[in-house]
Amino acid sequence: MRWIFFLLFSFPIWGVDDVLFDWKKISNSPEGKKLITYLDCEIQKNFQDSQCEGSLEIPAFQKLGIFITFLSKNTVRGCYGAYEHRSDSFIENLQIYVKGAMNEDPRYPAIQKSEWKELGWKLTIAGELIRVQNLDRISMYRRGFYLVTGMQNFVYVPGELKTIDELKKIVKDKKIQEIYYFQAVVLQKKKSG
Repeated sequence: MRWIFFLLFSFPIWGVDDVLFDWKKISNSPEGKKLITYLDCEIQKNFQDSQCEGSLEIPAFQKLGIFITFLSKNTVRGCYGAYEHRSDSFIENLQIYVKGAMNEDPRYPAIQKSEWKELGWKLTIAGELIRVQNLDRISMYRRGFYLVTGMQNFVYVPGELKTIDELKKIVKDKKIQEIYYFQAVVLQKKKSG
């Protein structure tokens, strides 16, 4: 009986992991390349007139975080997303988050349409939030971080923070009260020009 109790409480919620696993499977398949091309077309609609042909089946996302990050020369230019989504449509949420990354990330000036050809993007599908008990024992590899203060929350997608010292500085400077990490699947489109 003791082992059953241990097993039940030693693993994350299966449903969230299963859904993230579906994204991982598709990201490493030919369907993943089609999905990146389709998502790129949907993102381009914000910068130029374009029509996306057809549609693709997109894995479940409702229990996962979705974050879009624009990059210029491997430096973040804007990032936006959420764990709780406004719409049941993945594409509608993506459009909301693209506009947010372009205009609402307070760390950066708004992205201009003229910058589009210089930008790449990453779509982060974020898994379950897991509370960090000790920063010195956390791995930065393929992990994003969700930081909570009394007033606002901060999200850093995988790769945005390079070192544990960088994370510790943010925790100290912003007076972070709670720290969570998440595993993620990242779909990426490198800059086109």
